[in-house]
Amino acid sequence: MVRNLLKYGVLALSLVSSLDAAAQTTRRVRGTVERLDGDTLIVQSRQGEALRIDLAPNFTVGALSKGDLSAVQPGAYVGIVSTGPRDRMRAAVVTVFPEGASRANEGQFAWDTLPNSLMTNAPVESEVTGKNGHELMVSVKGEKLAVEVPSDAIIAVTTAGSPAMVTPESKVIVFAQMTENGALSASRVNVGRDGFTPPM
Repeated sequence: MVRNLLKYGVLALSLVSSLDAAAQTTRRVRGTVERLDGDTLIVQSRQGEALRIDLAPNFTVGALSKGDLSAVQPGAYVGIVSTGPRDRMRAAVVTVFPEGASRANEGQFAWDTLPNSLMTNAPVESEVTGKNGHELMVSVKGEKLAVEVPSDAIIAVTTAGSPAMVTPESKVIVFAQMTENGALSASRVNVGRDGFTPPM
């Protein structure tokens, strides 16, 4: 995933140099903000850890709010957390990215929101109402895949936020770079708007 995705509010990872990438891995930090001290974010993770994340001086913020299926229209670019086999995917979370967002991260890969879950980043080709909810047809690099979206699936909408939203008790997900000694850094914070907990 590339830095351009962060500019448009997309759930994404920052690019690092090839030398840094060899020594770093990505850690998805989900939790509650304890405080923001300058460029240092302290997050109480869902696992109970107090984690320190060094933020870039010009860090950006993505705001996530609760949406509904009306936001999932043909042409929308989405990130889908799903379970089940690839030919019978069932969505647990659908995140709608902003119009004009870079699609450089289009693809499908393992995720950790749920056991054995997948993340699919792709444009929506079509949307229909089925007997068990809605069904989306997405196109992953030209390959069309059907995804069932049950009525209890969480729909999240991403918009641009501001650092002022990163306050104590706000819920966040941060895609942080972790060095071999465990130090965390990030150039973006994704925060839930109005108490919403980022679901992915």
